[in-house]
Amino acid sequence: MKPLDNLYRFVRPGELLLAWTDDENDPQYVRSHMAYEILSSQKDAKGRPIKIHKLPIPHIPVCITEEDLKGYEFEEGEDTREVGERLAASLY
Repeated sequence: MKPLDNLYRFVRPGELLLAWTDDENDPQYVRSHMAYEILSSQKDAKGRPIKIHKLPIPHIPVCITEEDLKGYEFEEGEDTREVGERLAASLY
């Protein structure tokens, strides 16, 4: 399993953090719950269930601002960012 930035990240073998929300109105809700279902059925290299820690995301999304982008130059081939784009964030 390849970690997906901003969704889940392995913190040690067989153990990961998963961006999580219980807010059904949050666009992240479906992604988080689908990922949980898939990851819950996976095993680590020793055949043990993967331990999943749900990492709560903020109720109010953290978004990139015009000030954040001021003076930033994107390199060729680098993902760009736009004002208002939601950023990865957690409550911890």
